[in-house]
Amino acid sequence: MVLLSLSILFVLLFLFVIYRLVPVWIKYTKLRQDYHKIPSLPISPIPFIGNIHQFDKRQDVFSRLLMVMARECQQQQQQQAKGLFCLWYSLWPMVFACTGENLATFINNSKQLVKSFDYTFLEPWLKTGLLTSNNAKWRARRRLITPSFHDTQLLHNFMLIFNEQSCVFARRLEECISVGDEPKAYDLYPYISTCTLDIIAESALGKHVEAQSSGGKNKFVEATGRVCGIINHRIRSPWMWPTWIFDRLPIGREQAERLNILHGVSRKIIEDRLATFNAENITSNSEKKTTRRLVFLDSLLAQMNSEQLTLDDIQEEVDTFMFEGHDTTAAAVNFTCYLIGSHPDVQAKLHAEIDDIFSGILSFCLC
Repeated sequence: MVLLSLSILFVLLFLFVIYRLVPVWIKYTKLRQDYHKIPSLPISPIPFIGNIHQFDKRQDVFSRLLMVMARECQQQQQQQAKGLFCLWYSLWPMVFACTGENLATFINNSKQLVKSFDYTFLEPWLKTGLLTSNNAKWRARRRLITPSFHDTQLLHNFMLIFNEQSCVFARRLEECISVGDEPKAYDLYPYISTCTLDIIAESALGKHVEAQSSGGKNKFVEATGRVCGIINHRIRSPWMWPTWIFDRLPIGREQAERLNILHGVSRKIIEDRLATFNAENITSNSEKKTTRRLVFLDSLLAQMNSEQLTLDDIQEEVDTFMFEGHDTTAAAVNFTCYLIGSHPDVQAKLHAEIDDIFSGILSFCLC
């Protein structure tokens, strides 16, 4: 009797697994057919595993793999897949575009507003702000936020912040690089990322986080860097994708602790700014002047007064801009520095142009 019950249970379990896997297999097969013309790694992806077994958890090794694939795809002759290559993360294809033409086709398509699945890893931090939201919510937020970037007073204030923090950045580089030293490679990213974090914190929130001067001892700065690292590591580790697994791992619990710090700091800054905002009775249509330096957060608080945004909505966007505004900008500036350093002739032309325009006045404001 017991044996019969176990047999029935086993059969039912087997049928349930088949029931769940068949639709997945059908969808995967369809995707493979749709993407088969796009080149992948020389070794074909394994069903249900993809190219995961070929990835290295070390970010520098993984980046070199992508660079090799990018060079190969730029040399492709077949027009239908020129400048594209595909890596399979388990059941999901990830297509990389290596030419501006391919990127333009996608970016200029206003219907492509649904983010890829890996954006969900940002939601514990950013919730569903402008970066992670889709369709209707994204359109509504974009419509509310875009005017802030056409406010000339805000833009002027931002330029002053850029100048102030860039001077700090330049002094830090002078301290670590001596003129008489032998030429050697420097990792500029830690210097650039703390500079961009100082800039976005002051521009978006009106808050001095002193990322450049704290020497890594600031809890907010440390938590920001660590959460970015955890998210990046999780994206490259498919076994951590299921939330119910990730949340129970030590790295998942660490992320939760770090996010408590980040959310606590951003909420406190918003509440303090709101109190000042209400005390001065500043609204989006008011002509009242203030001696305070206006920042991006003031524009959002004006939307809150008109009941278009809630406090939680504002925190979503503040957290989003703190992440987007420092991380992606730092990566772009870092790569720009690398390219300029790799082409001394271009570097000389840029230097001459800067000297010609600014005439030694580096605090000159272009806004």
